[in-house]
This record gives sequence, C-alpha cells and structure tokens, in this order.
Amino acid sequence: MNNINQLAGIILSAVSLTVSPVALSSERNHHEQREHGAHEHGSATLNIAIEENSLHIELESPAMNIVGFEHAASNEKQNTTVTQATQALKEAPKQFVLPAAAQCILAEAHVESPLLNNQHNKKKHAEKHSEFHASYIFNCKNVSALNTINVRLFETFKGMNDIDVQLISSQGQTTKELTKNRPILVIKP
Repeated sequence: MNNINQLAGIILSAVSLTVSPVALSSERNHHEQREHGAHEHGSATLNIAIEENSLHIELESPAMNIVGFEHAASNEKQNTTVTQATQALKEAPKQFVLPAAAQCILAEAHVESPLLNNQHNKKKHAEKHSEFHASYIFNCKNVSALNTINVRLFETFKGMNDIDVQLISSQGQTTKELTKNRPILVIKP
C-alpha cells in the first residue's frame, strides 16, 4: 500500500509541475466523473510514471473486465477464476512487455480487490461495483531504452476493451488510449 501512495505522490507532483491550473482543474473534473460515474465495463486506467531508473505502473479496472463478475465468488469455479486472475496480474512482465535493452526487472507487484477476501459480506458486494487495483515497480538499468510498453492485458483479460493511460516522465505528461487493436504504448525519447 505504501508503494501505491508513493506512485500517487509521484504522479501528483509531476502533474502539478507540468500542467497548468486550468488543465489540472479540467483533469480533476474528468477524474471525478470517471471516479463517480465511470465504473465502465470494458475500460480500465493505467497510471505510469518513469523516474530516474524506475518504472511505476498502476492499474485500476472493474472486476468485470478481469474475472467476468463483480460479486463475491459464490462457487469453486468463481474462486478459481479470481485466484487465476490475481496470479496473472502479479506476473507483470507477461502483462507489460518492455524492451530488452531497458534491462527492467520487476521489483514489486501488488494486487488488491474486495473479491480477494472471501470473508467480505456478500451484501456489501451486491451494493457496489468491485474493482481490481494493481501496482508494479520495475527497476531498469537503462531507462533511456524504455521507448515502448506492449500492454498484453487485452490478451489475458478478454473483457478489457480500452485502457486510458496517463504517462508521466522527464519529457512531461501525456494521455493516451490503448485498445485491443493498439496495445503498444509509445514513449517519446
């Protein structure tokens, strides 16, 4: 959880340094709309920050995209689906293929979801939409060679149609949308 807070801090710091107050206000409104009314099945968000020799990736997705349901697992098949999806999310090098020349190694991977705790009250899950939240840190020996990220989440999770990406690096901030047909994030050198 500490790394999630670190990533959020990095992103907020970079945003405040690189975005005008008007754009930031617009971004907040967009984020609030996405946050409150945009639990949109098929869509997910990626926040990516590149700083010094590390790559931070944060994924937020409705559980529907990942496991095909949003309620507490009610049978063995659903329990297995949640377990397999969680394992797939933890295998970050398979989900985010980085250029070999960047020499990036996964340092940390964390996956969270209300669905991971079978002790949760089923009523609670019926009243709200469940999500998966995953965060990753890669240490890279040659971060300057990190010019693309091939996002394979679309192949792994068939319910995922598009991903809104916010990328922050020394070159500034950019937003992109990835789709099943365009899964590669190009990072400007």
